[in-house]
Amino acid sequence: MKQFRLSLKDNHNDVHAMLMSRYQEAPEWWYTVLFVVAFALAIVVCHFGQLMPWYYLFLAVGIAFIFVLPTGVNVITEFVAGIVMPGDPLANVTFKTYGYITQYQALLLISDLKLGHYMKIPPRAMFATQLIGTIIAGIVNYLTAMYLMDNIKNICTPQNTRWTCPNANLFFSASIIWGAIGPIKMF
Repeated sequence: MKQFRLSLKDNHNDVHAMLMSRYQEAPEWWYTVLFVVAFALAIVVCHFGQLMPWYYLFLAVGIAFIFVLPTGVNVITEFVAGIVMPGDPLANVTFKTYGYITQYQALLLISDLKLGHYMKIPPRAMFATQLIGTIIAGIVNYLTAMYLMDNIKNICTPQNTRWTCPNANLFFSASIIWGAIGPIKMF
C-alpha cells in the first residue's frame, strides 16, 4: 500500500524518468489525430466494404477502450456482436477485429513505449517509428497474403500443403459459433 501511495506523488526520483525528462513528449494531439484518421478509415472500410454497419464501430472501440487492461476478453466482443448482429458471421468477425485487435494492438504499443522509455529513446521518435512500422507492416502483410492466396492453390487445406491456416480457421469457427448461430440460440 505504501508503494501505491508513493506512486501517486509527483516526485521525479525514478532514474528513467529523470533521464527521459530532457526529451520532448509526443503530444496527445498526435495520438488523437491518428485515432480520428484511423477511425474514419475504418468507417469507410465498413460502409463501402459492406462488412458490418459502420455505427457498430463505436461499440467495438468502446469495448476495446474499457477492456484494454483486463486483456484476454476477446469472447466479449464475439458475444456482443452475436447479440447485436445475429446471423451475420462476416460482421461478427469484423466487430471482433475492431474490438479485440484494437485492444491488443494498444497493449503492444504501450509495451513498446515502455521499452523505449527504458532504452532512452525519445518519445517523438518512438511515435514516428511505430507509425511508419505499422504502415509498412500492414502493406507487406496484405501484399504477402494476396500473393500467397493467388499463387498457391488450396493453401489452407491440409491435402495440398502442410499449412492449415489455424488463425483463419479459428476466426472462421468463432464466426460460425457467435455470428451464424449466435449466443441467444446457444444459451
